[in-house]
Amino acid sequence: MANFNEYFPTLVKWEGSAFENVPGDNGGPTKYGVIISEWKAKGYDKDGDGDIDVDDLKLITAQDAMSIAKAHYWDRLRGDSINNQSIAEIIVDFAYNCGVGIAAIKTQQCLGIVADGIFGLKSIEAINNANQNDLFNKITQSRIKYYNDIVKNHPNQSKFLKGWMNRVSSFTFKP
Repeated sequence: MANFNEYFPTLVKWEGSAFENVPGDNGGPTKYGVIISEWKAKGYDKDGDGDIDVDDLKLITAQDAMSIAKAHYWDRLRGDSINNQSIAEIIVDFAYNCGVGIAAIKTQQCLGIVADGIFGLKSIEAINNANQNDLFNKITQSRIKYYNDIVKNHPNQSKFLKGWMNRVSSFTFKP
């Protein structure tokens, strides 16, 4: 079974641990890849000033980010039920970078099953019964197409394409 703790260092490698507010990034301010809207929805008032805002986001720790990534990405996509670590990581990383619903639907499309965006037992069974190397390659290609489509539809996002492609290509299949 896949293990979240093996994936988390990869997530930090790509998302970084510093607070960032990159102009043109649709996610807005971020730390550990946690965007401000997500922290407002799932976080808490770290500085105790009565509101959840960018000042709180600046204070999040690796443990905070780990809790968000585990509960709201890994667990929602049933990472612990996926047999292959490489498959779990490429799916969850897709979700962390693009959204759980998108990653779920794109994975389900790769599997040729109903693409409802909900990872239930049927999705996990299909993942675990698929040819793992083929599925990994299909998900990789789906991510590449997704990022290229973003840039095609929103050319102002082209400055992120190289990083997205480097991120995708950093994942390799291991049986």
